[in-house]
Amino acid sequence: MDTRQYAILLVGVVALSLGTAAALPAGALDAQAQETATVSFTDQSVDGDTVTVDSATLPDGGFVVIHESDDGEAGDVVGVSEYLEPGESEDIEVELDTDVEDEEEYIAMAHQDTDGDEAFTFVESDGEEDVPYTTEEPVTDSATVTAEDADEAEDEDEEDEPGPPADAGPPEDAGPPDEANVTDDENATEGDGLLITDLEAPTNATVGETLNVTATVENQGEEATTQRVEFRVDGQLVDNRNVSVDAGEEATVNFAVQSGQYNLSAGDYRHSVFTADDWALGEITLQESFALTDLEAPENATVGDTVTVNATVQNPNDAAATQTVYFRFAGPIVDSESVTLDAGESETVSLEVNSSGVAPGNYTHGVFTATAGAFADIYLAPAPPEATIVFENQTAENDTVTIESVSVEAGGFVAIHDASLLDGNVVGSVVGVSDYLEPGEYEDVEVELFDVLGADLENETLEENQTLIAMPHLDTNENESYDFVATGGEADGPYVDADGDVVLDVANVTVEDADAENETEAPETEEPETETEEPVTETETPATETETETETETETEENVTEEPTTEEPVTETETPATETETETEENVTEENVTEEPTTEENVTEEPVPVAPPDEETVTEETPTEENETEDNLTEEPVTEENETETPAEEDEDAPMATVSLQDQATNGTTVTVESVNMSEGGFVTLHNDSLADGDALGSVVGVSEYLEPGESEDVTITLFDVPGVEYETDRLEEGQTLIAMPHLDTDENESYDFVATNGSEDGPYVDADGDAVTDDGRIVVESVA
Repeated sequence: MDTRQYAILLVGVVALSLGTAAALPAGALDAQAQETATVSFTDQSVDGDTVTVDSATLPDGGFVVIHESDDGEAGDVVGVSEYLEPGESEDIEVELDTDVEDEEEYIAMAHQDTDGDEAFTFVESDGEEDVPYTTEEPVTDSATVTAEDADEAEDEDEEDEPGPPADAGPPEDAGPPDEANVTDDENATEGDGLLITDLEAPTNATVGETLNVTATVENQGEEATTQRVEFRVDGQLVDNRNVSVDAGEEATVNFAVQSGQYNLSAGDYRHSVFTADDWALGEITLQESFALTDLEAPENATVGDTVTVNATVQNPNDAAATQTVYFRFAGPIVDSESVTLDAGESETVSLEVNSSGVAPGNYTHGVFTATAGAFADIYLAPAPPEATIVFENQTAENDTVTIESVSVEAGGFVAIHDASLLDGNVVGSVVGVSDYLEPGEYEDVEVELFDVLGADLENETLEENQTLIAMPHLDTNENESYDFVATGGEADGPYVDADGDVVLDVANVTVEDADAENETEAPETEEPETETEEPVTETETPATETETETETETETEENVTEEPTTEEPVTETETPATETETETEENVTEENVTEEPTTEENVTEEPVPVAPPDEETVTEETPTEENETEDNLTEEPVTEENETETPAEEDEDAPMATVSLQDQATNGTTVTVESVNMSEGGFVTLHNDSLADGDALGSVVGVSEYLEPGESEDVTITLFDVPGVEYETDRLEEGQTLIAMPHLDTDENESYDFVATNGSEDGPYVDADGDAVTDDGRIVVESVA
């Protein structure tokens, strides 16, 4: 398989991990740990197939992966480090799949150990595990690696490196063992040395998966030993480990090798494990990864929806195979399915994820097999805020209704609509609204009717029993004032449910009986009840007509003259009939209920004495105008107050710096910083790893000359020559990680005084989070001739 397939998978996973800034929810969409990680890889000369990464800081542990450079972009993978513990690692040796020839450009990339097994399983898991560390892009560093003279490289290999040379292996005439896994009983060397006593390895795998191999070695010598244990595939060195074993003791060595890194296509392969004294062989069959031939995915969804994709996969192998298909959403794998296909067979697989809790926005998602992948973009629209309401049947008191309970996730109001809402009168049906409610749940919320900002209400009180609708409304303009009516429905619209329907509840509201004062002149008409009833029949009809006319006049409310009308039936025989009929018809038409509260409202609202009864028409019209005036006066101050905004404050510019320290080989007396950019000028210091323990002063092992503001490149720093510090050595004795840190020249004397002043002058540049700006690199100390 061409290793570029692995590179494509890697780029895809990185694209997914960067598809959103939003944190994903717990559960299916657990966000990957993306703490700050660094890697430093500097130009170097090598004598074969091993490069050295100067340093890597991996907050959660992991691996350093070496890629070929394809015009500055990560290309084919050519090597993977052993597992690195959390924190900073230095002088990380990585075996490449081939020797370095002439001059090559390589890129080192930091990967996590997300499954915690200390084996690099990124490809084997189809990118589900051991994904790259990222910030705004993958954490990488590049270097130019130059091959030394071939003869010198071979000589140094033989003299300096433990274990067998690159072409080590069983003798040509030994022939392969009969069993796939060879133990010490079959090929162990008698006598002293580090012998292989057991080898565990898979016999089948898919191209692109990780091959996990475990070897047990035993030190049969009389002294502790440290040797290099190598793992080779078809004679090609792909990984090694330095192992220390006490005399008579055993140790287990684990190798995790990406089959996709070494141009391994489908077929049968022999692999082997070597020490300086022993070797063991095994065999493995690799199958081609399923191909991905089609992907159907939605372009839009709403937060909370279940997103479903349909992927068609095909088995390109000559035999049946079982492989796993994965669905990634915004980086993490959220669903997978194991698929068994006959040779050449295809199948469509449905994978899904629930998007509840995901922030709205644009995302990249995709489906993957071991080495194939397809991507799609999707926009998640915000889910509407939720609300609930309970409005029970009730009797209204003082034109106030009570909401039993309401919850408004985003805050807002409860509006009361009359039945004209059912005819489509959305705005004009509003007859009452609550005060602003903060987000949360409420009980027994009282809503006063006929007091709505911007509403021109015909009535000022409930005139009859009727159906009312309670509806939670948003505060869309966030001014805590109900503006739905005043804006014609443009602001503060209603809450809707997941189906887009308005959230509401309906109740039958009963009006209280009118006051006893509404009964007119009853004592004067009750006395003649003893008169004969016969005339009642004769005069009943005229009485009815008269009252009908009176009622008609009352209903139209053009001239409210009911009191003079009651004086017309002078005939004593009409009185009983008038009483009975008046009481009955008043109950039906509710004239008194309509008129008398109107008079009472006028008394309450009128700031002057009540007019005489014969001026009732005038007093009814006047309060209406005053009420309208009061409503208008109420609107303006509310709107003006809420339009006031506090201007945002602008941040002041702060000193800024960047620095790049590459992995490099040195004689131990100088280190070169690839580049540094300081807005205010200053110095670049080098710290050893005691800085991680909090020793900010004692960790300084080198400092540059004063650098003017701007960018400087290839800054050479002499080690162990820092003003104010005395050192016991003048050179690095062994390879280690150093940290480069830009410092200000706070006292403007162009002299580095940070250590001499105990940190009071020339402090470090810091980033937006207040952390010191740094970069680390692995420094390899060359042998002194």
